[in-house]
Amino acid sequence: MLCLHLLRPLAEGLARWRVGAGTEKPWLHNGRQLSRRHVALERGGGVANTPLVVAPIRPDAAFTTGISSFPVNHSASLHKHNCDEQVTLLSGRTEAEIDGETTELRTYDMNYVTDGVEYCFRNMVDEPMVILWIYGSNKVTCTFTGSDEEIPHVAEADMLVR
Repeated sequence: MLCLHLLRPLAEGLARWRVGAGTEKPWLHNGRQLSRRHVALERGGGVANTPLVVAPIRPDAAFTTGISSFPVNHSASLHKHNCDEQVTLLSGRTEAEIDGETTELRTYDMNYVTDGVEYCFRNMVDEPMVILWIYGSNKVTCTFTGSDEEIPHVAEADMLVR
């Protein structure tokens, strides 16, 4: 597990992300606008994902990115992916359990989880937790602990809160 606390001082001046359905933000590729809206996808229990770079929009991209927002007292279920993932906490405070080891993360901390390693994030404060995720593949799958079923990332069956 790699957790870095170096990003926090670099990002002190950044505005906080607010994720929600219909948030107006242009998608650009080589300066050309692709879409006017990012659409938040419900993942169960009020958890929402806002895909940024995903295969349906950029099938030739070498990675997948997005933002997830977790309401107060909600967490992701223990799971693993078929590729490496880098996660940066954009707001809130979380307890990250990665391969059985628990670490507290604060705003702008990041971690790197290699493929096949089980992990989850637990919201630890009375405010939403928002993360930026970057996967090292454009064909991401998720397998929840206790299941052998690989589910395509952000598919209807891929509900973070179970």
